[in-house]
Amino acid sequence: MKKYLITLTYLLTFIAGFALCYYLYKNLSNEQVVSVSPTSIPIKIKGESPFVAAVAKAGPAVVNIDTTYRTSVSPFGFLFGEEPDILPPAGKGSGVLIAPDGLILTNYHVISGAKSIKVTLIDGRHFDASIVGRDPQNDIALLRIKGKNFPYLQMGNSGKLRVGDWVIAIGNPFGLSNTATVGIVSAIRKGPFTVEGKLLAASTLIQTDAAINKGNSGGALINLAGELVGICTAILTPPMEEGNVGIGFAIAVDAIKNLIPELEKKGRVAHAWFGILYRTLDSQTRLIMNLPENLKGALVEQVFPNSPAQKVGVKPGDIIVKMDDREVKTADDVMIVMLGKKVGDPLVVRIWREGKEITFNVKLGEQPPSL
Repeated sequence: MKKYLITLTYLLTFIAGFALCYYLYKNLSNEQVVSVSPTSIPIKIKGESPFVAAVAKAGPAVVNIDTTYRTSVSPFGFLFGEEPDILPPAGKGSGVLIAPDGLILTNYHVISGAKSIKVTLIDGRHFDASIVGRDPQNDIALLRIKGKNFPYLQMGNSGKLRVGDWVIAIGNPFGLSNTATVGIVSAIRKGPFTVEGKLLAASTLIQTDAAINKGNSGGALINLAGELVGICTAILTPPMEEGNVGIGFAIAVDAIKNLIPELEKKGRVAHAWFGILYRTLDSQTRLIMNLPENLKGALVEQVFPNSPAQKVGVKPGDIIVKMDDREVKTADDVMIVMLGKKVGDPLVVRIWREGKEITFNVKLGEQPPSL
């Protein structure tokens, strides 16, 4: 009898446990909604993915950019076997429509030196594009195609992005039109930032593990609301490789928004100008110039004629050790200070020269278009 009761108890416990598990399973399998920052778009366990909705909204505004370049052939090139400019080299990139009148935002390096620029929309329509404005320092350019009522992307607020937020990269990697990849915000970087020898001078960069490859340059980085939060611009890859390894960078739209009206109006951005060429003071240079071992700063290599630097007396060989309240330890420190300046702003520069520190009060000029 006792053995029977024990068996019955085990059986009832098993049945009760099974019933509880079944109840929990039924309730958890029902549709649930979870809010996701920063877009407030719900992720549904059942139903359409938010990624699908975001790409469907933003995809038509992302365009393919094809460029051709004039080859350099000398007038007597035929004597040395050079071919004439019949099939100029081509490049592929991406761009983003940001207005219904055909205004396109892309990277400067996508169209730099291009002989011709052709834009293809997702619906297959082709257009010749003209350059509205370009800013090499921030690696952005504005193009325009003729027409109206084009699909376009609304600019989001990249300042609200946090590490871990979902983002989607849309572009044309290797010429494959309108490819979408998903990842998260891996980091928020403050410019300038150097990637494989390329200086990214934008004030804010978004690092993401969403796959960005060759051809994605100028494409869109969007949030889950389908808003533009960045322009894809560079990837970090191992030596001798070009593929994605999960380290890509986009220029944050908050670093671009204020530049667009000036690019439209003037065709360029007026940058504050000190008027020097400089580099980080390294140990080898310290040894050659017989400088103190503990001296750090930026070495002035050239001073441009009639520049603000020349007018106050800065000379080649000077070592910049401080600008305003920022200690200068590398060339990047100089760039960071200059990125925050406007034409006409004052600048206090402290330099080291022949064992003495000298302070200059400078009024910054406007960088010449030729530079």
